Amino acid sequence: GDIQYADGLEWDASGEYLVFDAYNQLKTATGKSLDYWDVGFMRVWDTVQNTFADGTIQKLFNDLEEGESVGNPSFAKNSTAILAFDYIYEPDDTYAILGVDLEKGDVEVITNNTDIGYPDYSRLDDRAVYVTKGTGTNKNVNVIGLNANKITGKGAPTSLLLNATWPLWVSQGTRQLPTLNF
Repeated sequence: GDIQYADGLEWDASGEYLVFDAYNQLKTATGKSLDYWDVGFMRVWDTVQNTFADGTIQKLFNDLEEGESVGNPSFAKNSTAILAFDYIYEPDDTYAILGVDLEKGDVEVITNNTDIGYPDYSRLDDRAVYVTKGTGTNKNVNVIGLNANKITGKGAPTSLLLNATWPLWVSQGTRQLPTLNF
């Protein structure tokens, strides 16, 4: 009941789930106003029944601390249970790109960051791109290698594009998609 609006939206490769981040506002028992971002999953399609699902929403985390936010989720291109997202801790101005294996419940650091990163996976899920602060008010797009688990960074990040933002890794190819019969 504290969600004000959803922002970044992305479908998983199965077409069953929509992941999104949402801006939340609530008041504590003492009347203090808290605001934060979190990540949710909505089951939209039931591939077994070949119909719309019940719309159940689950949260990535149920216990964010005051000052913590997570957002800008992005599914791995080849694994429906792997997700990268921004982590922000406002009290000490901490930013990071984190990865999570939803099946195992493992959460790891892909890379520390200097700003909100809007991460995205490469076509082969072996690299991640994200935004970082550049000089002045400019932003840059960095790339970092990923370990086989797809949720930890490998090596040092490198600059991919200067004066750019909101990276999205796309490629041409074919994929077997489920057939939807309406």
